[in-house]
Amino acid sequence: MQSPEPNSKVPELPTYRLIFFLSIILSLTGIVVGVFRQKDADGQRGGAIADMIALYILFVRHDENSAYRVLSIEIPAFRKFLQKFGPLTDAQAIRILALDLEAQTASINMQLKEGSERQETQNFWLAWTTIVGTLFWGFGDLPTRWLINYYSSCS
Repeated sequence: MQSPEPNSKVPELPTYRLIFFLSIILSLTGIVVGVFRQKDADGQRGGAIADMIALYILFVRHDENSAYRVLSIEIPAFRKFLQKFGPLTDAQAIRILALDLEAQTASINMQLKEGSERQETQNFWLAWTTIVGTLFWGFGDLPTRWLINYYSSCS
């Protein structure tokens, strides 16, 4: 999985990075809590919380430039705009309409591209966040148990 290029059009990038590092911290904190409480199952809780946060962000994120919004709002509005012109016979009116059409389609294309870039960035960071969370959720008890045994043998 290749990291998307940093992009000024993705203002959420620092947020996604923060969530990724937060998932690592929460996962490691679960292990520390498990060692402190002497319960290896507690070592998995941080990973579960990290997964929960990643999934919350994935499903609750609101994107103004989502493909759905562009296709369901922008294009019907564009069609309404075209209907008000009716059949054109004047060459100058046709040229003006052509320029307007070009601007409208460029705007729709830009919105779709920007939404796609945002989605790609979100997918990359949230995929790694859930990988970290799931690994600690599934296997966090193993390093916790090892650390419990290590510290109990040192005492």
